[in-house]
Amino acid sequence: MELAGLLTSGRQALDAGDLDTALYFYRAAIGHAPEDRDALMGYAAVSRAGGDREAAHSAYRSVLATHPDDIRAALQLAGLTAETDPGAAVRALEALKRTDPDDPALLAQLAQTQERMGMIDDALHNLRRAVELASGEPAYRLNLALLLDRMGRGADALPHYRSVLDAAYRGTPLATDIGAVEARYAYLAGKDR
Repeated sequence: MELAGLLTSGRQALDAGDLDTALYFYRAAIGHAPEDRDALMGYAAVSRAGGDREAAHSAYRSVLATHPDDIRAALQLAGLTAETDPGAAVRALEALKRTDPDDPALLAQLAQTQERMGMIDDALHNLRRAVELASGEPAYRLNLALLLDRMGRGADALPHYRSVLDAAYRGTPLATDIGAVEARYAYLAGKDR
């Protein structure tokens, strides 16, 4: 099978949640092209989803060794690092931010890591900027609503929850329980009266 077919089969298996099959195809793709970015990123994603942090870490590092400017690999590596060493992840993300201060995915990842470390004001600033740069990306808006809500600022969270619900009602796929967002929105809206 050609590299493109291996990558396609790996992605399809990963999307279907069949991690063993996805792992098989991504390993085969790496065997075919050991430095292929897509093969390594796919392998890393499957490894991380399967709980193999070491393999994911190694694969992201391999991508960065051959593609040092790959912001997505750097973000994924920082996200993985944040699980065990959020301080190191914040430092890495801050360094990336100096080279690309307007990348919404970078700002959102940095915000999540900062929140984990209790750097709430910095997290809020970076998440607001990510929402602004990404034209209200629903996933970032949801994270902003949740952060504001956890800060006890439910009234400030309301318009962001509403925006997320509007996006869901328009058919935007979201990786969250919309029923829980609806319930929280209704609770806060009733409380705000």
